[in-house]
Amino acid sequence: APLIKLMDSKLNDEDHIGGCGLGVAFSDPNPDPDLGRVTYTLIDIGNESVPHLINLLHGNNLNLKKLALRALARIKVPDRDAIEFSLNALKDNDYKMRKYAIDALKSFGYADERTVDALIKILKDKNPHVRIEACDALGEIRNKPDISIPALLEVINTDSEQYVRSSA
Repeated sequence: APLIKLMDSKLNDEDHIGGCGLGVAFSDPNPDPDLGRVTYTLIDIGNESVPHLINLLHGNNLNLKKLALRALARIKVPDRDAIEFSLNALKDNDYKMRKYAIDALKSFGYADERTVDALIKILKDKNPHVRIEACDALGEIRNKPDISIPALLEVINTDSEQYVRSSA
């Protein structure tokens, strides 16, 4: 796999790729690699890893999709495919995927009307951690204040969770 070769070329011998388990992730349908270590390695590689991370977003492995979103969010490269994937991932059944998608959109600094609308819509998510992430994203993006501020005020006045209201 090209991503494994890229990572191998960037790591020294004691940090060889086999130690972090990405090779297992590509060959095992239910992998359990050290995703944190893999993610930070990809972040350290930077822009060179972006095309490979985009490929992971289009795969079938949920763990690798999460890894890719986390890494892309930290690299902060607003790739069009990553933005589209992130917007679609806001509808994912996995709450962590929704959180990572929000974090990625926030870090890309990309906030057209469609993005702001999607973030406002997810303020009503059933998971409070997702709602907190959406509040943070809307506050940080600061685009379209005419629609984001009323939505955040509604969260302050109506959300059942104190820590969600506080984040708004």
